[in-house]
Amino acid sequence: MLTFTVQPPVQPGTLIIPARLVCDTTSYPASSIGLHFATPQQATLPGFGTQPRSMAVRVGQTASFTAVASGFPSPALQWMSRASAVDTWEPVTGAAAGTLTTAATTLADNGRQFKLVATNPLGSSESQEVTLTVNSDEQPPVIGTQPAPLTILTGSDAAFAVAASGTGVLSYQWRFEGQPITAANAPVLRLTGAAAAQAGRYSVVVVAMPRGAWKATPPCSPSRRCRRRCRPRPSWRSPPSST
Repeated sequence: MLTFTVQPPVQPGTLIIPARLVCDTTSYPASSIGLHFATPQQATLPGFGTQPRSMAVRVGQTASFTAVASGFPSPALQWMSRASAVDTWEPVTGAAAGTLTTAATTLADNGRQFKLVATNPLGSSESQEVTLTVNSDEQPPVIGTQPAPLTILTGSDAAFAVAASGTGVLSYQWRFEGQPITAANAPVLRLTGAAAAQAGRYSVVVVAMPRGAWKATPPCSPSRRCRRRCRPRPSWRSPPSST
Protein backbone atom coordinates (compact mmCIF):
# COMPACT_ATOMS: atom_id res chain seq x y z
CA MET A 1 0.00 0.00 0.00
CA LEU A 2 1.38 3.43 -0.98
CA THR A 3 0.25 6.36 1.14
CA PHE A 4 0.99 10.06 0.60
CA THR A 5 -0.71 13.33 1.38
CA VAL A 6 -0.49 16.63 -0.48
CA GLN A 7 -1.53 19.68 1.52
CA PRO A 8 -3.03 22.64 -0.33
CA PRO A 9 -2.38 25.09 -1.75
CA VAL A 10 -0.83 23.32 -4.72
CA GLN A 11 1.17 25.44 -7.18
CA PRO A 12 1.57 24.56 -10.85
CA GLY A 13 4.62 22.42 -11.48
CA THR A 14 5.99 18.99 -10.47
CA LEU A 15 6.00 17.70 -6.88
CA ILE A 16 8.53 14.94 -5.99
CA ILE A 17 7.35 12.71 -3.14
CA PRO A 18 9.72 10.17 -1.51
CA ALA A 19 7.71 6.96 -1.08
CA ARG A 20 7.93 3.69 0.82
CA LEU A 21 6.24 0.46 -0.12
CA VAL A 22 4.55 -1.25 2.81
CA CYS A 23 3.91 -4.99 2.65
CA ASP A 24 2.09 -6.37 5.68
CA THR A 25 4.12 -4.91 8.59
CA THR A 26 7.42 -4.48 6.72
CA SER A 27 8.23 -1.41 4.70
CA TYR A 28 10.71 -1.17 1.84
CA PRO A 29 12.14 1.91 0.12
CA ALA A 30 10.59 2.63 -3.23
CA SER A 31 11.28 5.08 -6.06
CA SER A 32 10.13 8.63 -5.67
CA ILE A 33 6.82 9.56 -7.34
CA GLY A 34 6.43 12.72 -9.41
CA LEU A 35 3.05 14.40 -9.51
CA HIS A 36 2.45 17.13 -12.10
CA PHE A 37 -0.07 19.87 -11.39
CA ALA A 38 -1.20 21.80 -14.48
CA THR A 39 -2.23 25.42 -14.41
CA PRO A 40 -6.01 25.45 -14.06
CA GLN A 41 -7.86 27.03 -17.05
CA GLN A 42 -9.35 30.36 -16.20
CA ALA A 43 -13.11 30.66 -16.62
CA THR A 44 -14.06 33.20 -19.31
CA LEU A 45 -17.24 34.96 -20.30
CA PRO A 46 -18.74 33.75 -23.61
CA GLY A 47 -17.81 35.69 -26.73
CA PHE A 48 -18.41 35.44 -30.46
CA GLY A 49 -15.68 34.78 -33.00
CA THR A 50 -18.15 34.63 -35.90
CA GLN A 51 -21.26 36.76 -36.00
CA PRO A 52 -24.45 35.82 -37.90
CA ARG A 53 -25.39 37.80 -41.00
CA SER A 54 -28.72 39.09 -42.31
CA MET A 55 -30.26 37.16 -45.20
CA ALA A 56 -32.70 37.73 -48.05
CA VAL A 57 -34.70 34.83 -49.50
CA ARG A 58 -37.77 34.32 -51.64
CA VAL A 59 -41.08 32.99 -50.40
CA GLY A 60 -40.85 29.23 -49.79
CA GLN A 61 -37.08 29.16 -49.30
CA THR A 62 -35.36 28.50 -45.96
CA ALA A 63 -32.81 30.76 -44.30
CA SER A 64 -29.74 29.74 -42.25
CA PHE A 65 -27.89 31.82 -39.68
CA THR A 66 -24.56 30.76 -38.15
CA ALA A 67 -22.56 32.09 -35.21
CA VAL A 68 -19.50 30.70 -33.40
CA ALA A 69 -19.32 31.24 -29.63
CA SER A 70 -16.42 30.53 -27.25
CA GLY A 71 -15.83 30.63 -23.50
CA PHE A 72 -14.91 28.41 -20.57
CA PRO A 73 -16.76 26.43 -19.48
CA SER A 74 -18.27 25.90 -22.93
CA PRO A 75 -21.40 28.03 -23.19
CA ALA A 76 -24.93 26.78 -23.76
CA LEU A 77 -26.50 28.27 -26.88
CA GLN A 78 -30.02 29.52 -27.57
CA TRP A 79 -31.34 31.32 -30.62
CA MET A 80 -33.85 34.09 -30.01
CA SER A 81 -36.33 35.64 -32.43
CA ARG A 82 -38.84 38.46 -32.65
CA ALA A 83 -41.27 39.52 -35.35
CA SER A 84 -39.94 43.07 -35.59
CA ALA A 85 -37.71 45.58 -33.84
CA VAL A 86 -40.52 46.62 -31.48
CA ASP A 87 -41.50 43.12 -30.38
CA THR A 88 -40.24 40.97 -27.48
CA TRP A 89 -37.47 38.43 -27.98
CA GLU A 90 -38.62 34.80 -27.64
CA PRO A 91 -36.52 31.59 -27.67
CA VAL A 92 -36.71 29.54 -30.86
CA THR A 93 -37.84 26.04 -29.96
CA GLY A 94 -35.12 23.43 -30.50
CA ALA A 95 -32.56 26.01 -31.67
CA ALA A 96 -29.63 25.31 -29.32
CA ALA A 97 -26.74 24.98 -31.78
CA GLY A 98 -24.47 27.36 -33.64
CA THR A 99 -26.57 27.21 -36.83
CA LEU A 100 -30.27 28.00 -37.09
CA THR A 101 -32.22 26.96 -40.19
CA THR A 102 -35.75 28.25 -40.52
CA ALA A 103 -38.76 26.48 -41.94
CA ALA A 104 -39.97 27.43 -45.42
CA THR A 105 -40.53 31.17 -45.24
CA THR A 106 -43.68 33.17 -45.93
CA LEU A 107 -44.22 36.89 -46.40
CA ALA A 108 -45.22 37.03 -42.73
CA ASP A 109 -41.56 36.26 -41.88
CA ASN A 110 -40.32 39.39 -43.64
CA GLY A 111 -38.50 41.63 -41.17
CA ARG A 112 -38.14 38.96 -38.49
CA GLN A 113 -34.99 39.33 -36.39
CA PHE A 114 -32.68 36.74 -34.82
CA LYS A 115 -29.78 36.64 -32.37
CA LEU A 116 -27.81 33.94 -30.53
CA VAL A 117 -27.36 33.98 -26.75
CA ALA A 118 -24.36 32.10 -25.24
CA THR A 119 -24.42 31.40 -21.49
CA ASN A 120 -21.96 29.84 -18.98
CA PRO A 121 -21.55 30.22 -15.18
CA LEU A 122 -19.87 33.62 -15.62
CA GLY A 123 -22.77 35.14 -17.54
CA SER A 124 -24.29 35.58 -20.98
CA SER A 125 -23.28 37.25 -24.22
CA GLU A 126 -25.44 38.04 -27.25
CA SER A 127 -24.52 38.02 -30.90
CA GLN A 128 -25.39 40.91 -33.17
CA GLU A 129 -29.01 41.06 -34.30
CA VAL A 130 -29.76 40.03 -37.88
CA THR A 131 -32.82 40.51 -40.06
CA LEU A 132 -34.56 38.10 -42.42
CA THR A 133 -35.91 39.62 -45.62
CA VAL A 134 -38.51 37.59 -47.53
CA ASN A 135 -39.29 38.72 -51.06
CA SER A 136 -42.39 37.85 -53.01
CA ASP A 137 -42.03 35.27 -55.74
CA GLU A 138 -43.62 37.76 -58.13
CA GLN A 139 -41.09 39.13 -60.60
CA PRO A 140 -41.13 42.63 -62.10
CA PRO A 141 -41.96 42.66 -65.79
CA VAL A 142 -39.27 42.70 -68.44
CA ILE A 143 -39.63 44.65 -71.67
CA GLY A 144 -38.68 42.26 -74.44
CA THR A 145 -39.49 44.46 -77.42
CA GLN A 146 -39.48 48.24 -77.22
CA PRO A 147 -41.90 50.36 -79.26
CA ALA A 148 -40.39 51.51 -82.53
CA PRO A 149 -40.25 55.14 -83.71
CA LEU A 150 -42.54 56.25 -86.49
CA THR A 151 -42.55 59.00 -89.09
CA ILE A 152 -45.90 59.56 -90.76
CA LEU A 153 -47.84 62.18 -92.70
CA THR A 154 -50.49 64.21 -90.96
CA GLY A 155 -53.81 62.37 -91.10
CA SER A 156 -52.24 58.90 -91.31
CA ASP A 157 -52.67 56.11 -88.79
CA ALA A 158 -49.95 55.10 -86.35
CA ALA A 159 -49.43 52.16 -84.01
CA PHE A 160 -46.91 51.61 -81.23
CA ALA A 161 -46.47 48.16 -79.66
CA VAL A 162 -44.60 46.80 -76.67
CA ALA A 163 -43.87 43.17 -75.73
CA ALA A 164 -43.38 42.40 -72.03
CA SER A 165 -43.21 39.32 -69.84
CA GLY A 166 -43.46 38.66 -66.12
CA THR A 167 -45.38 36.80 -63.47
CA GLY A 168 -48.87 37.83 -62.48
CA VAL A 169 -51.21 40.01 -64.50
CA LEU A 170 -49.55 42.70 -66.60
CA SER A 171 -51.19 46.08 -66.99
CA TYR A 172 -50.28 48.83 -69.45
CA GLN A 173 -50.53 52.60 -69.46
CA TRP A 174 -49.47 54.59 -72.48
CA ARG A 175 -48.38 58.20 -72.01
CA PHE A 176 -48.04 61.20 -74.27
CA GLU A 177 -45.47 63.80 -73.20
CA GLY A 178 -45.41 62.10 -69.79
CA GLN A 179 -49.18 62.30 -69.25
CA PRO A 180 -51.47 59.21 -69.20
CA ILE A 181 -53.58 58.67 -72.30
CA THR A 182 -57.18 57.84 -71.45
CA ALA A 183 -58.16 54.21 -72.15
CA ALA A 184 -54.70 53.41 -73.56
CA ASN A 185 -54.17 50.24 -71.52
CA ALA A 186 -53.21 47.58 -74.05
CA PRO A 187 -49.86 46.40 -75.42
CA VAL A 188 -50.63 48.29 -78.66
CA LEU A 189 -51.46 51.98 -78.92
CA ARG A 190 -53.28 52.95 -82.11
CA LEU A 191 -53.67 56.50 -83.38
CA THR A 192 -56.23 56.95 -86.14
CA GLY A 193 -55.84 59.91 -88.46
CA ALA A 194 -53.06 61.45 -86.37
CA ALA A 195 -53.15 65.23 -86.22
CA ALA A 196 -50.13 67.50 -86.05
CA ALA A 197 -50.85 68.14 -82.37
CA GLN A 198 -50.27 64.43 -81.69
CA ALA A 199 -46.65 64.58 -82.76
CA GLY A 200 -44.44 64.19 -79.70
CA ARG A 201 -43.03 61.77 -77.18
CA TYR A 202 -44.86 58.52 -76.34
CA SER A 203 -44.02 55.98 -73.65
CA VAL A 204 -45.63 53.04 -71.88
CA VAL A 205 -45.45 51.79 -68.30
CA VAL A 206 -45.91 48.04 -67.74
CA VAL A 207 -46.83 46.87 -64.25
CA ALA A 208 -46.94 43.32 -62.87
CA MET A 209 -49.15 43.21 -59.81
CA PRO A 210 -48.37 43.39 -56.97
CA ARG A 211 -44.68 44.28 -57.45
CA GLY A 212 -42.56 46.25 -59.86
CA ALA A 213 -42.92 48.56 -62.81
CA TRP A 214 -40.66 48.92 -65.80
CA LYS A 215 -40.98 51.87 -68.11
CA ALA A 216 -40.54 51.44 -71.83
CA THR A 217 -39.72 54.81 -73.30
CA PRO A 218 -39.88 54.67 -77.07
CA PRO A 219 -38.57 57.78 -78.72
CA CYS A 220 -41.43 57.60 -81.20
CA SER A 221 -43.70 60.34 -82.42
CA PRO A 222 -45.67 60.95 -85.56
CA SER A 223 -43.80 63.88 -87.06
CA ARG A 224 -45.19 66.83 -88.88
CA ARG A 225 -44.89 66.12 -92.60
CA CYS A 226 -41.89 63.80 -92.17
CA ARG A 227 -39.53 66.65 -91.37
CA ARG A 228 -37.58 64.56 -88.86
CA ARG A 229 -37.15 60.86 -88.18
CA CYS A 230 -37.08 59.55 -84.61
CA ARG A 231 -34.17 57.38 -83.55
CA PRO A 232 -34.78 54.45 -81.16
CA ARG A 233 -33.11 54.41 -77.73
CA PRO A 234 -31.76 51.09 -76.35
CA SER A 235 -32.49 51.67 -72.66
CA TRP A 236 -35.99 51.37 -71.21
CA ARG A 237 -35.16 54.27 -68.90
CA SER A 238 -33.80 56.55 -71.61
CA PRO A 239 -35.68 59.86 -71.91
CA PRO A 240 -38.07 59.99 -74.84
CA SER A 241 -36.99 61.96 -77.85
CA SER A 242 -38.80 64.93 -79.22
CA THR A 243 -39.76 65.68 -82.74
